[in-house]
Amino acid sequence: MDYLTNGQRRQLADRIGGAIDEAVARALGLASRSLLPESQQQRPREIALVEVAVTEHVARMVSEFSTAAAQAAAKAGASYGDLGAAAKMTRQDARRRWPGLATAAAAAAARSQHGVPLRPRDRRDV
Repeated sequence: MDYLTNGQRRQLADRIGGAIDEAVARALGLASRSLLPESQQQRPREIALVEVAVTEHVARMVSEFSTAAAQAAAKAGASYGDLGAAAKMTRQDARRRWPGLATAAAAAAARSQHGVPLRPRDRRDV
């Protein structure tokens, strides 16, 4: 199942690109990247390094958001197949990306549905 249309993907990419441009401009002390002074236009290395710093930070944040979303989906009953479909990857890739996630959530859900108390080793995770 496609959860986003191609148009929605393009809009999201445009918004993220705009946010990255804004963050780069602010890191350079500017209100907008279009306002790069002549002196900074002569420094493409520094500008490129700021872009690397900003985009790597965004990538780490997105990875954390993705993991939190996957955890919530698994707690709501999503399988690795479901997670893979949502993330445009195979079930196996989803299992590699989020190891133990869906199986732990499914086991906890099964125990709670059947009134089985948590085993002692599970209690430390609660």
